[in-house]
Amino acid sequence: ALLELGRLKANKLDFKYKSTLLSPLIERIISQNGVVIAKKNLQVETRLGCSVPIMTDSNHFTKILSNLISNAMKYSKSEILVSSQCEEGKFCVCVEDNGGGIEPENRKKIFELFEQADDSHLTRKAKGTGIGLHFVKLLCSEMHYTIECDQSPTLGGARFRVQGLVE
Repeated sequence: ALLELGRLKANKLDFKYKSTLLSPLIERIISQNGVVIAKKNLQVETRLGCSVPIMTDSNHFTKILSNLISNAMKYSKSEILVSSQCEEGKFCVCVEDNGGGIEPENRKKIFELFEQADDSHLTRKAKGTGIGLHFVKLLCSEMHYTIECDQSPTLGGARFRVQGLVE
């Protein structure tokens, strides 16, 4: 991730946009994480309501969603919800978990390089580098998407929303 972050910051990543269906992309990412999901005994629910193709670089969009799903698997107690919808020319993909959530004052900080919501190395339960969400934020920006973090109204933990234009 650090190498790709450097390439992204140096404007050396290539983006190849094409018409892509979200549902199969999301299902493939979840399937690729099947071993970890089973090992952690997680329940992953999908509500995939976006049936129109979006213009995206599926390789880089996969990296965004993979990172968010990986974080949900890391911090979730037992449940993850991945949903998508398309309305009025925009798409939205949400990744939610039932973990401890992220305090409002930390929701912007987590996107900074090497920052984490719980920055105490002594009390932090999950290990991470603090690179992933920074990389995700920069990728989203480069691809003209927005990413936000708030509390999941469904599961109570963290919810990450990636939004962009369908075309």
